[in-house]
Amino acid sequence: MDKQKIKSVPRLTTDNPVDNFQTALNFTDVSEDGWVWLRQPEMALTEYARQIVKGHGSSIDLGCNDMELSESLTDHLFDDPKQSIDGLIAEHYTILWAYATLREKLKWYEDAGIPAIPNYGLSTIRRAINRYGTAPQLQMAIKEMSELTKAICNLQRAVTFNYRNGAKIKVAHESVREEIADVYIMLAQLVEIVGKPEEVQQIVLEKLEQLKGDLDGGEVQSE
Repeated sequence: MDKQKIKSVPRLTTDNPVDNFQTALNFTDVSEDGWVWLRQPEMALTEYARQIVKGHGSSIDLGCNDMELSESLTDHLFDDPKQSIDGLIAEHYTILWAYATLREKLKWYEDAGIPAIPNYGLSTIRRAINRYGTAPQLQMAIKEMSELTKAICNLQRAVTFNYRNGAKIKVAHESVREEIADVYIMLAQLVEIVGKPEEVQQIVLEKLEQLKGDLDGGEVQSE
């Protein structure tokens, strides 16, 4: 397949939007304490909601703290937003914090550099398993991982013995990237074969916590 015809996947999350499109995609953000903020103007979402309530003559009670206001707005979701300004404000508030939450999770993946697999990609993965069978695809996973291991060894050799030869190191980097892509596709197939991706996610989080504990305690990395 001609790589020039494949549409690239741009990054969607950024902390420094430069145009209207990026600003729209990053309009809200989740702060360290879990509350949602607007970027432009920089303002807590709850304060933004208070200003909207005041500006539109809403009957929503503002004589409360932010947590109570958030709960009140959730209750007003039962008001018809087509007929009630209270319902419309509550809906707007909910959309903004939900949007920020989704953006935050997407940012985890993009920051980690995990390649995105579109719907047709997932369909292709299932077709491959169905056509070739589970056992052959398991063998293919072993093969691709072996090739990545070889590419890593070549990179290690290039860095060790050719640290002044940038061209060889560049080629080694490109080879590792190519093999990472092959292995990632096979990992996606393995998840499809063994099922329960949410359990894999949970194990990843547990192992990251274990690694963090090792690093914080100055211990040797656990396997």
